[in-house]
Amino acid sequence: MLGAERFVVEIRTTASLQHPHILPLFDSGTADGFLYYVMPYIEGETIRDKLNRETQFGIEEAVRITREVADGLDYAHRHGVIHRDIKPENILLHDGRAMVMDFGIALAVSAAAGGRMTETGLSLGTPHYMSPEQATAEKDLTPRSDVYSLGSVLFEMLAGEPPHTAGSAQGVIMKIVTDQARPVNELRRNVPPNVSAAVARAIEKRPADRFASARAFAVALADRAFETPSRAGAAAPGGRRPGLAVAAVTLTALAAAGGWLAGRRSGPAQTATSSLSVVLPDSTPLDPTYSNAEGQPVIDVGPDGTIAYTARVGATTRLFLRPLGTFNPRPIDGSDGAYSPFFSADGSAVQFFAGSNFAGSKLLRASLADGRVTQVADGLYEVWGGSAATDGRIIVSFDRATRVMVLGSTGDSVASMTCPRRCGLPSLLPGGTRALVTDAGLTLAVADLERRTVTPIRRFGATTDADPTRGSMARYDGDGHVVWVSPIGEVMAAPFDPARAAITGPPVAITQGVRVETGRGAAQFGMSKAGVALVPGAVESIGILVRADRAGRLDTIQTPPANFTRLDLSPDGARILAQIEEPGGAPILGVVDAMTGRWAPWVAPRGRAIEPAWDQDGVHAWYRIGNMAFRGDPAVSVPPDSFPLQPGSGFQILGDGERYRFFRNDSTFVARLDGAGVPVGVPSLRPAAGPVGADGRWIVQEEQLGRQSGIVGRALDGSGRFHIVSNRPELSMAGATPDGHEFFVAANERWKATPSAGEQTRASGALGIQSFWAISYQPGAAKPFGEPTYLFEAPVADFPGRNYAVGMKGQRFVFKQRIARPPLREIRLIQGWHTALGDRQSK
Repeated sequence: MLGAERFVVEIRTTASLQHPHILPLFDSGTADGFLYYVMPYIEGETIRDKLNRETQFGIEEAVRITREVADGLDYAHRHGVIHRDIKPENILLHDGRAMVMDFGIALAVSAAAGGRMTETGLSLGTPHYMSPEQATAEKDLTPRSDVYSLGSVLFEMLAGEPPHTAGSAQGVIMKIVTDQARPVNELRRNVPPNVSAAVARAIEKRPADRFASARAFAVALADRAFETPSRAGAAAPGGRRPGLAVAAVTLTALAAAGGWLAGRRSGPAQTATSSLSVVLPDSTPLDPTYSNAEGQPVIDVGPDGTIAYTARVGATTRLFLRPLGTFNPRPIDGSDGAYSPFFSADGSAVQFFAGSNFAGSKLLRASLADGRVTQVADGLYEVWGGSAATDGRIIVSFDRATRVMVLGSTGDSVASMTCPRRCGLPSLLPGGTRALVTDAGLTLAVADLERRTVTPIRRFGATTDADPTRGSMARYDGDGHVVWVSPIGEVMAAPFDPARAAITGPPVAITQGVRVETGRGAAQFGMSKAGVALVPGAVESIGILVRADRAGRLDTIQTPPANFTRLDLSPDGARILAQIEEPGGAPILGVVDAMTGRWAPWVAPRGRAIEPAWDQDGVHAWYRIGNMAFRGDPAVSVPPDSFPLQPGSGFQILGDGERYRFFRNDSTFVARLDGAGVPVGVPSLRPAAGPVGADGRWIVQEEQLGRQSGIVGRALDGSGRFHIVSNRPELSMAGATPDGHEFFVAANERWKATPSAGEQTRASGALGIQSFWAISYQPGAAKPFGEPTYLFEAPVADFPGRNYAVGMKGQRFVFKQRIARPPLREIRLIQGWHTALGDRQSK
């Protein structure tokens, strides 16, 4: 008899999962000696029902369903719940949308049996979709087991049969453990290469060779550039893999990486690849979300293996050094507020930034010999990383990655350039006139400081710049290879010709599971000849929605956590238009009930519609696709009206519902949606979010005022009049009331939030806190803008202009609040990888 109490406990645990792609559990218990659980009735069919009827799914449909299931699995995994029985029978299709059923049931049955499932003969999982470790009855399963099962389901949706088939359950399990599945595009030739490669990665035998998370699987399915890294251990005839002889502890992904991992060097025996973990003290956890420099790198590794990292100490951060021969990290005095550390090439010093990313940071240098800190440069605002070259020069990216500057060892500027888009996280190439950078959209590029150009690095085998290599933190190893981190957290390496700035061979994966920050795309990774240091983790920007009244009273909206990237609140405060970024950056639009938290996907085209906004009536809503605006009712499936837009970016419907704003050629323009008249333009030195008065007389926006930002109102009558509403750099635009007679700004509370110098300074010192201010607007007055009036403060995630909305005539606020994550206390160091790299052997 199964233990009823244990069963009910586990059911209650999994019943807390609330996600659009997870069918919830309502209740559970015992009745007349039987265990039961209750789920809602949903009309639809399972994947098994459709497979029985049609044998195969359309390729796009199968990929979409898999990505939806992966989204639900990733949410559950981050809450500590593994499904253990993903199969076609447990995935319901409701109006085409996937919903995972029976979440936690397998775990509940296992727990009730005291974990003795194999002894009782009960099965945890269905043979065709079991992972190898599940099939061999391993006790401790990880989320990668669910990834295998989901990959097997996608395989069957595409090929019409599971990866492994046999005449009995025992035969299936034997093949799962011993045989290699055929590539799915051999069974169905129209399957795209990236989809076939993603399926192959998902159903790898070893858990370490699969995707680190369900989210990473979903990203690969959407990334047409994804490919399975070359491996020397590819399947041999008969499905068996040749053995790999590696002396000492090996990192599986590296030891198996193929082609050019066999060295071209001669001489002493190569150093064996090994991996070790550095666990930090509880008192000094890593903190990449330090609010003053969010999303920056936190680690680097020196040529002797010393690790430099920044960690949270009280209300600030500080630089620490951890040599390999010691257990206790050494703090660096004078490094308060440190972020983005990087070693000098000879390992004698560590450079780092400190200060306000809004008002200006300093570049400092700490000597490893005596710990003395000296200043290299100052006045660097909106820093996006830096690195040191072998000749002592330093390159930094700043001004929101639109500028890069090369500094001499004494801090003097040697060269600089303005980038057309982004030049983030830079690293100088040999010669000092070009640099590896991270461009917009997490693409790798080369910035030429003499020609002042930024050229994408093509993906290996690509023929045009339109197919770039995606990732960030690219570094040249000085020995013919470029190393970078992919958007899903894989450390990749490939042969690289610095003269042509071209990848000359297929990339291989050194390891995976690196934390990647969503804001700046910084990978928590450092590289030197001593090894690769990295912070394990996932790409995270997940939050919940919180509402507040004008007095700052907070209330959580019970909607599933998601990566909310744009919000708009209906005039009555009842509904929230939400834009959510899926893995791989594909946006979806939806409507959230502000009272119940119920999420309803919109009929807007998936992955293409962006920038949703309510109309004045609160019934109709706008969104944009390319250079077309669409207006419709999110509650009904009626084709929306469409309106052609002027070419540009930053589309925003104005409060009167008749005009929209866009950016083009360093100017802000206001145009009518009906196309009448000529767009009115004003200078826009720093395109950013900002409201406009309903009468269309003024536009209010963030701009660059000298070396810092401010908020400026500009007249739209052609007179050139403007008012500096605030010259405080910590204030950022937030939103406006529908009538346009009041707008709001937010400030980082740590940096003197009070915008008026005559008022008492408010500085709580709390990190991640935003204070909110109201500014009155009277368009006909001689001085149309009033002084900022303090309202309240609240914990707001990311930049408030994207994750913040106001409604009910300024009486109701909604914003995204970051979900608290466990502190990061582990750094992994992979040694011996560099000496194993060599040029790919010619065939």
